[in-house]
Amino acid sequence: MNTKQIAIIFFLTALACMPARVQVTQAADLSFSAGGGIWYNGVDGHIRYKDNPSIDVDYLNYDDEIRGYMWGELRHPVPIIPNIRVEYADVKFSDQSSASFTWEDIVYEANTWSMTKLKQLDLIAFYNLLDTSWFSMDLGVDAKYIDFKFEAQGMGTVAGIKKVLYDEYEKENIWVPLAYGNARFNVPGTNLGLGACIKYIAYKNSQAMDMEVTVDYLYSFSHFQAGVEAGYRFENIDLDQDDISGLNFDADINIKGPFTGIVLRF
Repeated sequence: MNTKQIAIIFFLTALACMPARVQVTQAADLSFSAGGGIWYNGVDGHIRYKDNPSIDVDYLNYDDEIRGYMWGELRHPVPIIPNIRVEYADVKFSDQSSASFTWEDIVYEANTWSMTKLKQLDLIAFYNLLDTSWFSMDLGVDAKYIDFKFEAQGMGTVAGIKKVLYDEYEKENIWVPLAYGNARFNVPGTNLGLGACIKYIAYKNSQAMDMEVTVDYLYSFSHFQAGVEAGYRFENIDLDQDDISGLNFDADINIKGPFTGIVLRF
């Protein structure tokens, strides 16, 4: 089963849990939630600068990385005005390559150091379409900001003429709009919650998908809740330079792995 099929199944399942007539419902009270922790992620796929040969990320020899993530969410009782969620993920990989590769017309030798960065900021506006004591569902839109950078340092040649030490990098800042869907199930009689979230868009030869499943356990205090969360996150960032004006590279990258952190809810 591919990721697109999983996304469709998620939305159909969420819609099946909704009553025949659904009205947008907002929180009865103002609430703010926040969380953060570590994401143990790995990467695979391909990247390519303009018309250069494609680079298999496996040959860049990247190890899995432990990176940080944060999020905050504001829910309010005001009708029509959407709720707001902000997410940040620090994604970066670096190591010495196990094979030669080409970037910006420079043919780098094996054992070249490279770094690929895909830091992300998600700005999400959403409505709560269903909210019961045991199940809730949100739908909205996400503006994902991707700070992409690829850098290579090592011995290389241009047109096979001269071998010298090169240090080149490409930096791009990209905004990607996505549909946003989130569902949460509160296990009755417990402090346990199960959640699933999907962000997705497809345009011509490009697509972006960001999916995660989460389990959290919250302790209730007088005016707030605190606890822990854990889960698994999968991203596919497939960008074609012919689809996006000004883009100088192609990328078809999967970023995936488990995460864990803390949660506060006021």
